[in-house]
Amino acid sequence: MNVKMIAAFGEVLWDLLPSGQQLGGAPFNFCYRIHSLGMNSAMISRLGRDGRGEAAHQRITELGVSDAYMQWDNDHPTGTVDITLDELNQPDYTIITNVAYDYIQPTAAALQVVKQSDCICFGSLAQRNPASRETLMTLLEAAGDAVKLFDVNLRNDCYSTETIAASLQYAQIIKLNNDEAWMLRDMLDIEGDSLPALAKAMMERWSLQACLITLGDQGVYARNQSGECVYEAGFKVDLIDPCGSGDAFTAAFMVKWLNHAPLKECCLWGNALGAMVATQPGATTPIAPEEIEAFLKGASQRIVDASMDA
Repeated sequence: MNVKMIAAFGEVLWDLLPSGQQLGGAPFNFCYRIHSLGMNSAMISRLGRDGRGEAAHQRITELGVSDAYMQWDNDHPTGTVDITLDELNQPDYTIITNVAYDYIQPTAAALQVVKQSDCICFGSLAQRNPASRETLMTLLEAAGDAVKLFDVNLRNDCYSTETIAASLQYAQIIKLNNDEAWMLRDMLDIEGDSLPALAKAMMERWSLQACLITLGDQGVYARNQSGECVYEAGFKVDLIDPCGSGDAFTAAFMVKWLNHAPLKECCLWGNALGAMVATQPGATTPIAPEEIEAFLKGASQRIVDASMDA
């Protein structure tokens, strides 16, 4: 595969899990997975000048992710999220506000790297504060022909209809989960009474290259601009911790997409890496590309969404 430069904008934070703290944040999880798959990655974020910020910087370095685009904040703490897991190991989040990643600045380094990138990934959480939101818009304008990937990632009290609508105007690929698809339908008056109909309507309304709707352990439904539709079933694995699985899906999908793989192969790789991450604690346990290939050769049990497979 050709090596690409892929930038990610937004939160780097500590996930405070029952088992201990893990470095995370959807854009950072995505960025780390991009790096682990052999691509060049750039994480544009901001850490507090505090103990957690120093620990985060150390962990970023240990994981091999470049710190060249990280910023330091003397006035706001490093971001944290309190996470609890229910009896099915599904997470519930309490996201702390007014933290360093709410104040990301459009530095010369950030502007330069997005101009050199093949893709820039962004979400909604880091747009909850005007400072980071305005920086993102500046970077998206500077990114030129880079593919703009919007990982919708709706979190309670951390987005607005206006922010989501503005982000969709920039997006060329959107990734969202089943619940978020229905939330967007109601929020933005999108026509459609099924996920395929919603995907088609979103593709047309925003002239997207692709729309990806993840279905948890039941896989993903995807549609591209040529009208090709793919449903790829999920893989049956022993669930340990789902945190970061969706971000891993997005990373593996984009590595294949930017190398012009068929839509079905992009979805298959995304599903495989997402499933593998769910079998490990935390979002940044290393998984190499050859491990994905080995998983795919050995995987046999799939979890099918009957409504998608009809």
